[in-house]
Amino acid sequence: MPKSIETMDLLRCAVLWTPTGAKTRKGELLFNDPIQIASGEYIRKRQARTSDRTPVAKTVELAVDREIEMGSEVWLGKLKDIPDPRTEVYVVVDYEEIPDIKHRNVRRVVTLERKF
Repeated sequence: MPKSIETMDLLRCAVLWTPTGAKTRKGELLFNDPIQIASGEYIRKRQARTSDRTPVAKTVELAVDREIEMGSEVWLGKLKDIPDPRTEVYVVVDYEEIPDIKHRNVRRVVTLERKF
């Protein structure tokens, strides 16, 4: 089956950690094992700065191949290339589905906020 226009540009990889729903004693979320997902180019990047021009937050919009739960963590790259310790990790703060005109296919977009 040919790819739809909504998914044909998902040529890059990202690594996804979904929350298990459980927390540690310190109140931190626990995550499932990482999986590799298909993603596209950045749709939009934004960076907030303080009055002295110091970067404080980085937000990225990214097209993905599946529904992703809020609070999940994403690293942009392949599963085999995850650095130790993990750097450039993003948290999913928004998820949106954009259907095509006939509602047969859907474009999935997540908004990610830089964690560390």
